[in-house]
Amino acid sequence: MHSLTDTVRRTLTRHDMAGRGQRVLLAVSGGPDSTAMLHVMAGLAPEFGFSLAVAHLDHGFRPESVEEARFVSGMAGEMGLECIVAKSDLKARLTAAPANKQAAARDARYVFLDSAADKSGAGLIAVGHTADDQAETCMMREIRGSGAQGLAAIPPVRGRIIRPLIDATREQVMEYLAERGIPYRTDPTNLQPVYLRNRLRQELMPLLKSYNPQVVHTLVQSADILREEDEFLSAFAEGALEGLEASRVDGRIELDLSGFASLHTAIKRRVLRQAVMLIKGDLLGISYGHIIEAAQSIASGGTGKGVDLPGGVRIERSYDRLIVCRAGTPDVSFNVALGVPGRAEVDALGIVVEAALADAGEAHREDDNCAALFDLDMLTGPLTVRGRRPGDVFQPVGMSGSKKLKEFFIDLKVPRLMRARTPILDCGGEIAWVIGYRLDRRFMAGANTKRAVLIKFDTMT
Repeated sequence: MHSLTDTVRRTLTRHDMAGRGQRVLLAVSGGPDSTAMLHVMAGLAPEFGFSLAVAHLDHGFRPESVEEARFVSGMAGEMGLECIVAKSDLKARLTAAPANKQAAARDARYVFLDSAADKSGAGLIAVGHTADDQAETCMMREIRGSGAQGLAAIPPVRGRIIRPLIDATREQVMEYLAERGIPYRTDPTNLQPVYLRNRLRQELMPLLKSYNPQVVHTLVQSADILREEDEFLSAFAEGALEGLEASRVDGRIELDLSGFASLHTAIKRRVLRQAVMLIKGDLLGISYGHIIEAAQSIASGGTGKGVDLPGGVRIERSYDRLIVCRAGTPDVSFNVALGVPGRAEVDALGIVVEAALADAGEAHREDDNCAALFDLDMLTGPLTVRGRRPGDVFQPVGMSGSKKLKEFFIDLKVPRLMRARTPILDCGGEIAWVIGYRLDRRFMAGANTKRAVLIKFDTMT
């Protein structure tokens, strides 16, 4: 087995994670993985030419958290590294189920890390996911049901997030710490079987290792292969879509039908998905079943044959063209009142927005961009769901100061068509939520929230 340092060195080089002149913020909880990452990265920093800073967020869930914050701060101080420590009193806010607490803690952690990285001048944020985490994630998504993209699991690099330990096993981490006598802290919640990941770690993974001692390596290798193949197929499909595109106007894409028919079935589906994304702005409510049905309808039918998809999108065959368009010609100019509690149907987009009173500690899934929790006492003006307006400005969560909506969309590389069809939750003339993207921090539920509102949107059925 290679040493942990050698493994991390190869990972940094292989993925070009961090190099000379760059500053890396290390997210250190005090647990074994992040503690080992701190020491290994400190040892490799002179070799690669990057500098380091440390960040730690105390969620306030457990009595031990105060001591853990001191431990991380002291460890960073001994190494001469800047350490940014903050406290998020989630314990006072959340009364939901533990799984929701875990999701809320993750959201808070990444908001904090973005802010801490900006404060320390770091362009990169390193987190301590290991190969075992990768294997566990792959199994979780397999159990829940996922396509190739989901089974690709945790990417080594995503935006400014890097994962230097992603090729290292938990066994390597523990051996590294033991050999050097490096202390660390253990979070007892990692042993609680209420979390699916913990059950996989304690029950399923040991069972799988009894069949194949190298199962972690096998799953990680499978995830790497799927990720690389998914990236290739997505890029290939994107090129195919561009080559087939005969015309594009607002809300309508026309493709060469004979060229589409010549594609492999797997590429046809990806081309259709990408075209739907361009028209609809997202894939909410669009399953592979819908795409398969559309492909089969196009192959077997004549002119005018097609299917209507959720969200107001139609895929249709028309003579020598394949058309992906909005169903009908809805006006993207809209302004619909929303009561609390209440429901607003936005026919122009084919969506419905609902508001309901909620517990101040309620949280939603970490990957759910379709729901958000607001402080009712901050929503002092009338609520409406509207389209963007010239000069729109808001204060996005995770960013300092105000941001023009146009610049926000440009930074996120949101296509122009999607910008025009992105719903805005307006509170008395101010943006409270760029729905599906980012909340305005002035209106979001926080530690002092006494009355909360859960607002979510979905496609009309």
